[in-house]
This record gives sequence, C-alpha cells and structure tokens, in this order.
Amino acid sequence: MALRDRYVAEVARASEVEAPRRSALDELRTFAAGLPEELRAMEITPFEVELFEEESELRVDTGPCMVIVRAQPHGGFRLAHEVKSAVDYTEIETPGVDTVERLEAEMARILAAFR
Repeated sequence: MALRDRYVAEVARASEVEAPRRSALDELRTFAAGLPEELRAMEITPFEVELFEEESELRVDTGPCMVIVRAQPHGGFRLAHEVKSAVDYTEIETPGVDTVERLEAEMARILAAFR
C-alpha cells in the first residue's frame, strides 16, 4: 500500500511541475492558429508556420529569418530568431518573453526588421 501512495504522490507532483509548461504550450497553440492569417494581413510572404507539439516549439520561417518560440518548463517562452545567410546562420535570443503580449511585440519587431 505504501508503494501505491508514493506513486500517486509522485504522479501528482509531476503533474504540478508540468502545469506551467502545458499552460504556455496551450497559449502557443492559440497564438500559432491565428498566425497564418496575421502574416497574410501583414503581407509577409512567403512564410511557413509549424508547431512541433513534442518539443513545445513554434517555428515561423519567412525566408530571410526564422523565428523560434518554445514554451518553457516554468511557463513563459523562449524567443529566438535565426538570421539566414549563405555562409552561416546566426541565432539571436530575445530575453524576458513571459507573456503572449510580449511575444507579439517582440515578434513584430523581428519581422519588421527582416521585411
């Protein structure tokens, strides 16, 4: 009986620890769903939007750059973008992206820089 009690406690603890990342992933899914329409409205073409559920990662490729957003274990997001070139790719991270509103603001800044 003690094993089962400990198992139930561990499962509950793991679920609690995982909750912030799952919440961030849910926000990322919602954000990603509306992104193609937003990009078309901003006349950003071509583009490719992919959400990788297993990695909790969204990738938005607009040609000259790729924006990468990852749901973090503690909640919030990791935002980075790759500047593409024939020689090398440079990845630049944007710190402090903890809300969808901040994600939208920083992503708009990045996309405007590479239009």
